[in-house]
Amino acid sequence: MGGWWDKGGIWRYDVSIFMAANMPIIAELLSLLDRQQVLQAIHRLDEGTLTRFADSTAFDLLYQGKRYAPKAVAGLALEIAYQREFRPSDFKGGEGSSAFLALRRCGFTIIPKMERNLTTSLTTTIADILRLQTQYSSENSKPMQERGVLVRTIFRDILYSRMEQFEPLFSEKGYECMVEGRDGIGRKTISPWIRLYDPKMSPSATQGWYIVIHFSSKGDVFYLTIGCGSTIIKGSAIIHVDSDVLKEKIKWAKSCFAKKPRESRSFSNKIELHGNNLSDQFEKATAFAKRYPIQSFNESEFWQDLQTLCGMLVTIYEAERLGKSPHSESPEAYEHQFQLAETIRPRKSASPGQGRFLKQAEKKAVELHAMEAVRTALPDHGFTDIHDTSAKESYDFSARKDGNDWFIEVKGTTSAKADSFLLTANELTLHRQHQGRTVLAIVYDIDLDHSADTPKASGGMLSLSIPWDPEQWDFIPTVYSASKKIAN
Repeated sequence: MGGWWDKGGIWRYDVSIFMAANMPIIAELLSLLDRQQVLQAIHRLDEGTLTRFADSTAFDLLYQGKRYAPKAVAGLALEIAYQREFRPSDFKGGEGSSAFLALRRCGFTIIPKMERNLTTSLTTTIADILRLQTQYSSENSKPMQERGVLVRTIFRDILYSRMEQFEPLFSEKGYECMVEGRDGIGRKTISPWIRLYDPKMSPSATQGWYIVIHFSSKGDVFYLTIGCGSTIIKGSAIIHVDSDVLKEKIKWAKSCFAKKPRESRSFSNKIELHGNNLSDQFEKATAFAKRYPIQSFNESEFWQDLQTLCGMLVTIYEAERLGKSPHSESPEAYEHQFQLAETIRPRKSASPGQGRFLKQAEKKAVELHAMEAVRTALPDHGFTDIHDTSAKESYDFSARKDGNDWFIEVKGTTSAKADSFLLTANELTLHRQHQGRTVLAIVYDIDLDHSADTPKASGGMLSLSIPWDPEQWDFIPTVYSASKKIAN
C-alpha cells in the first residue's frame, strides 16, 4: 500500500497513505467517546499530565471557566478509553473534524482563539450596529457590509471572549454554548440578530430556544432576550409559525420559572423592533426580554443579565429534555427513535441527538417512582394480592380483582403528556390475549431532583385505564425485521 523497495533492499511505505486509510477507524473510535472519558482527560491535564499533542493555535475547549487544547483533550480521552497510545498524526483537529464533533457531542464548548486580540469594546460595537440600523438597505451597501462584519464577527468574538463566565452554566448540565450572528443571506434583513445556543437543542435559528440579541431599526435601543424559532423554511419559502402556537410556547417557557420567579422577575416579554413582518415574528417569539437604550447603556449590567439568561436557558433546555414542553416528544420515544436509526444506519461521526437522552440514573429513578406510585394506588381500585413481576414477566404487576387474575402494565415518564408510550410486541400480545383483565398505568409529568448525587423522582400524575382496551390506541411499528423469502 503506497510502498516501494529502496536501493538498500528495504521496503518503504508512505505513512500519509496508511493514515488516510485508517482515518475512518480513528473517527469511529472518537465517536464512541463518552463525557466521563473526556472529563477524565481534562482532570489529568489539570493535574499536569503531559501529552504529545501541541496546543491549538486556532481553538480552545472551554470547561468550567478554563481553556484547554481540544486535540490534546481528545487524544488523552482516546488513551483513557482504549488503553493505548495515540499520536498527533493519528487524527486531525480543527472545525468539522471528528475530534471536534466528538467533543461537542459530549457537551463541550469549542471556540476560536481570535477573540483574545479584541480591540473594540462592547459599547462601541453595539453603538455602531445601531447607527448602521438607521442606514438600512436590503442591498449589500457599504453600511450593510460594515454592519455584517460587526454582527457576524466582532460582536460574536466579544461574546466568546467572556465565555468563561457563561460556559460553566451550560457544561455542568452537559450542554454546549455556541454563538452566531446573522444579517441576511443575499438581501439584507432589517432585523439582524446574534444568538447563544446549544446546537443539540437548537440546531438552527428556526428550531428550539436560545438567547438572542435584537436591534431596533430606529437605532436607539437593543434587546437581550430568550426566544424560540418563529419561522419554518420550506424550500426557498419562509413560513411564519402561527401566532397561537407561539403564544403557547411562550406560556410554557414562563411556566418553567413558576417555582423560582426571582430569576425571571426583571425581564418582560416585550420588544419593539420597528421592522417588517419577520421582525414582528421575532417579537411574538420572545419569552423574556431586557431593553437597553444605547444612551444609558451599562456594560456591567448587560453581562450580569446575560449570565442570568444563560441559567434560565439551561432550565428551559432541561425541561425540554425531560419532555415537559407540550411540543416535545417524550424522552423515551426520542431515544428509541434515535437508537433505532443508529442501529439500522450507524453514523461514523458524532450525532447531535445524543445529548438529549435521560441518563441511566434518571431512568431508574423514574421507573422506581412510577412502580411505587401504581402499587400504592391499586388497592384503592379494588385490587388485592399485588405482586411485582417486572423482573421476569412481560407485565409489571399481577393482582386479583373480582375473583380474577389481572395484569398491570406500568409506564413512567417525565413527559408532561400521557398520550403515547413504548410497548414491546410481547407486552401488546399479552394485553390482547387477556383483554378485559389488564390495566394500563401511566405515571407522567414526574419531576426529577438533582440536588443530591443520585437523582430523585417525585410527583407526577397517574392515569389508570381499568380495564385497558388496546383497540382504543394506534400502534405504529417502528422497525421491521426482513428475511428473504424461500423460493418454492
